[in-house]
Amino acid sequence: MRTVAFAFALLLAVCVAAGAAGGVRKHRPRHRPVAAAAGAAPLQAMKKHVCGLHRAAADSHEQMIAHHYCSKQPDGLTQCALFDSNTPNARLIGVEYIISAERFKMLPESERKLWHSHVFEVQSGQLTPLPLAGGRNADVPLKEQRAALTELMQSFGKTIHTWNFAALKPTADAELAVPIGPPQLMVSFTGPDQANAELLTELDRRAGNTLSERSAWRRTGPNAIKLPAVMVNGTDSPEFSGVDAWQTGVTPVFAIAHLPTDTRQLPAERDVMKRKEAVPLDMGKGIPSSAQRPGRDGPAEVEVELKPAERISAIVTPPSLRR
Repeated sequence: MRTVAFAFALLLAVCVAAGAAGGVRKHRPRHRPVAAAAGAAPLQAMKKHVCGLHRAAADSHEQMIAHHYCSKQPDGLTQCALFDSNTPNARLIGVEYIISAERFKMLPESERKLWHSHVFEVQSGQLTPLPLAGGRNADVPLKEQRAALTELMQSFGKTIHTWNFAALKPTADAELAVPIGPPQLMVSFTGPDQANAELLTELDRRAGNTLSERSAWRRTGPNAIKLPAVMVNGTDSPEFSGVDAWQTGVTPVFAIAHLPTDTRQLPAERDVMKRKEAVPLDMGKGIPSSAQRPGRDGPAEVEVELKPAERISAIVTPPSLRR
């Protein structure tokens, strides 16, 4: 009897163990939690937060504050998502790509016109490192700030805004709360008295200190940020020709092109297209001033003919330099 009871107990234990093991296998998730989290990797890689000012390349009056959330790629390229604030309901307003001075020197002259320098932004205190999760400039360790700003000062940025809400105020279009119009090339400030005073005050409020306080330690003292050897002559060196093109009075802009749906149907002899520009145009290669419609400062809708080599962007004179 003892033998039978022992055998029965042993069989029962084996069955229970097998059932438990089967239950574990049955309910084991197919994907580990780490795999699920990997889907947010591009966002998790954005560990740098810098606040600064942008202005439209073609209009010095169109200025806004931009919060940069950035990640550095293995090849050295830094890419940033741009927001108008650091609040949960912030607008996603554009992107910025940042490259080193060495890489900039490898760019063709035509491409350089789309890029801007960061020297004045760093030295003046405009570019302001902030904590990733929110807070003040003083919450970021000075050593960390100095490392980030030293790298930024010897870099060049290409910034494109897709939501230019600053240009819509106070028109009724601003009430639509959606991106309107073509993307815009944005640039940095390169000297004093270019930025709107109210924007600088707001930048100081978000930073928790003043422009002069941020600029003081960057220009002088033991922690001063100096130009590296590669930029010892500044951006005026022939090595960096083309950068900050808006300062020359002629700047590239993006515009909407109206093309046939199927371009394969176009005969070779008609390899010229017509395009409508929703920007002020009065001069530039391939753009006759006679095409300008009446109106001094407002956007003019112009029809011009552009050859294939001119299809990507038009060259126009910024309104601030036409007056």
